[in-house]
Amino acid sequence: MWRFPVLAIFALIMATSLASAATMHGTVYNLLLEPQGNVIVEVNSIPKQTFISKDGDYSFNLANGNYIITAKYSADSQLISSANESISIVGEGDFVLDFILFDETDEDFELLDNSGIDIDAEEKSYVWLFILILLLATTAFGIFFYLRNKPIVKETNRDSNSGKSIQKEELENVLSIIKSESGRITQKELRKKLNLSEAKVSLMVAELESLGNVKKIKQGRGNIIVLT
Repeated sequence: MWRFPVLAIFALIMATSLASAATMHGTVYNLLLEPQGNVIVEVNSIPKQTFISKDGDYSFNLANGNYIITAKYSADSQLISSANESISIVGEGDFVLDFILFDETDEDFELLDNSGIDIDAEEKSYVWLFILILLLATTAFGIFFYLRNKPIVKETNRDSNSGKSIQKEELENVLSIIKSESGRITQKELRKKLNLSEAKVSLMVAELESLGNVKKIKQGRGNIIVLT
């Protein structure tokens, strides 16, 4: 007698849960920045979800809450490489989270043990994009104002070449540090080795990226700089 009402209530609860769920998906890459096939992606939802990906792509439907997503690649029953992320889902939406797998024996890249990612309905990437655009616009205006009011003087060899040589030496120093770290380093660690401000390091990395010397990979709240 009570069977059908109970089933109806259960179906209503499930439908409500799915209606408020967010879709989390992405791609798992190896250290060569290629999609890693035959990878297992798991999330500690209730019930636990496991995605066995043949081409590196995965997708989960998650309700609001805190989760840990883990990606693992094994061969011959032995764990070769892995990565994990702590995330917080707030609101509905379609979110992308990519992984880069690191060797289990690689001690140089314990990057994200405490790097939680907060995701809400208004994706925060747009906020950072707005800040970047505002920063570039402010910089461009400052340069224009400076050049407009700069006194006209005769340019000497020292004035015309000193800034360019210093900049080249700085960029070469950055490349040398990355090469000494097996061709890949976190931007945070690079800044420590250079002992420069975060803004200065970001500009130098952006310059090297525009020259095609490095590639910047977004990982959690930080970046990984890889030689190309």
